[in-house]
Amino acid sequence: MQRRDYPGALSNSLLGYYQSFANHNIPVDFIHREHIEKGELSPYKLIILPFQVMFTAKAAEGIREFVRNGGYVVAEARMAWNDEYGHAPGIIPGLGLHEVFGVREKEVRMREKVNLTLTETTHPALSGLKAGELLKGSLYAQSLRPLENRDVQILGLTGEGDPAIVCASYGKGEAMTVGSFPGMANFPEVDPVNDTFFLNLLQWADIERPFTTSHDGRTTNQVEVRLQENPQGYLLFILNHSEKSEEITVDLRVLKNGNYRVNDILYNRNITLRSNGNILKIFTRLDPKQVAVQEIVPAE
Repeated sequence: MQRRDYPGALSNSLLGYYQSFANHNIPVDFIHREHIEKGELSPYKLIILPFQVMFTAKAAEGIREFVRNGGYVVAEARMAWNDEYGHAPGIIPGLGLHEVFGVREKEVRMREKVNLTLTETTHPALSGLKAGELLKGSLYAQSLRPLENRDVQILGLTGEGDPAIVCASYGKGEAMTVGSFPGMANFPEVDPVNDTFFLNLLQWADIERPFTTSHDGRTTNQVEVRLQENPQGYLLFILNHSEKSEEITVDLRVLKNGNYRVNDILYNRNITLRSNGNILKIFTRLDPKQVAVQEIVPAE
């Protein structure tokens, strides 16, 4: 749902998360609401719900089952404020999701600038961050009241000192509420604290990245890397968006140690590399605005 007074709220919220993940070469999917409603979520361990102030009852049940079965979910302020008919519930998060997230809204305030103060830095989502650092939000500052007899962790506070970032266990999984719109606040300019927080969500959800690169995290002159897996091995696509030549290292996680043949498809060059600790290091030099496509298969 787009607010008429903030027509770019939803798209900017999505882009705020996406650009952080893209800059770190982390692949993401945009999941249609119907997949959530039908419970077609088995490929995923982590779902982020930016600016979901309108939600359907079936989607809420899909999220409930996803977390109950071991998934991890992040929701922003005023989750499920309205249902598909425009009805507002008496409790926010709505549609019974307060039970999943372990909180209910205490109050919400509109602010020109929203900063949530981080408190509990031992949590995986706050790795590398310090107590007192500020997660940048937008539009709303929502204070939360943890439900009684629930196992929750308070990770951040509003300016008034109320809980604003809360993580709760539910079934086999966990659900986190962030009482503002940090995705929207991370676009168009990347905020370094938000960027680290978003990246840490993978660690929280115990997601193992299929590869990392020497150029992860750039906000300009990015080197984009994409991976496709197939029964024979891998296809690696490397795109140099920079204005200068770049020397790129890709650490590819492989299933087993051994020798691998790396075939540069565009230039028909072959080399054999050996993995170490299930990591295959691939070195590539690319001129400005050039592309490399590499086929990687176990060497016989």
